[in-house]
Amino acid sequence: MTKQAQSGNPLDLIRQAGLIHRADQLIPLFHPTIAATTQQVEFEREIPLGASKLGGRPDMPPELEWPSYQDRPLEFIAQIDLTETAPYDENGLLPKAGRLLCFYDVQQWIEGKPFDEGRFRVYYDASDTADVQRIDYPETAEAEFRPCALTFSSVLTLPPLESKPLMADMELYDYQSDTPEREAEIDAYLNLLKMTSRSSPQHQVLGWPYPIQGDVFIEAVRAGLGIPMSQPINDVYQTYGTQIDEWQLLLQIDSDDKANMLWGDAGVLYWCIRREDLRHRRFDRVIVTMQCS
Repeated sequence: MTKQAQSGNPLDLIRQAGLIHRADQLIPLFHPTIAATTQQVEFEREIPLGASKLGGRPDMPPELEWPSYQDRPLEFIAQIDLTETAPYDENGLLPKAGRLLCFYDVQQWIEGKPFDEGRFRVYYDASDTADVQRIDYPETAEAEFRPCALTFSSVLTLPPLESKPLMADMELYDYQSDTPEREAEIDAYLNLLKMTSRSSPQHQVLGWPYPIQGDVFIEAVRAGLGIPMSQPINDVYQTYGTQIDEWQLLLQIDSDDKANMLWGDAGVLYWCIRREDLRHRRFDRVIVTMQCS
């Protein structure tokens, strides 16, 4: 879907895109990001117990219960071994050991109440690998995804055009503006985004989300505060900008044929968390939203 990410110094990329006059604003927006790549396996036993993976069955200690929503088991999406991500976590945002176990209700958007409590769950399991077991899916679960091993690498991500940094803070992008100067800067920024893009599926830990339909963090704030969908985006930034700044991406899971994952029409799942909750390891407070074409 996109080109492979190019390596390079942010300042060099900014200069190459023709935005050197915006360098002081743009350099802080380059966020270290942990890209995740899937490798399909023939048998799940090829993936070591506790290792990072998409799909398959979770590796959990006996005391953790399989989460559910209205007596319906959630689907297991991903397991992130934090010892594997630690070398790429440049800002030390995540624990250096343990696992994140991520569950999701595949009916989130079907029943009209997508952000009801219980539709998604992240467990942070700090137990030793020797204390976990590979847990079978409950019989009443609706979907079980193919297991895929995960490997990680470092990339840089930038905020999309439809984001608070670009629309409100820098005032680079405005739905209502079409001046030649503004259009030239927008084209230059889109070129800069291409320089830092990578091939799909775009799974990642941390960094800026890859959106399909607008600002992911506005959706998280709308879910938490009940902001009406009819409120114009510029008004949302003006009124709720501080709250939007509190959110960041924890995990992004793209549609992936290898794992037999398809979110809507080739969409993406975004696991969002407030920065304060991440610092205090309150992973049970994530909000998951989905965008698709």
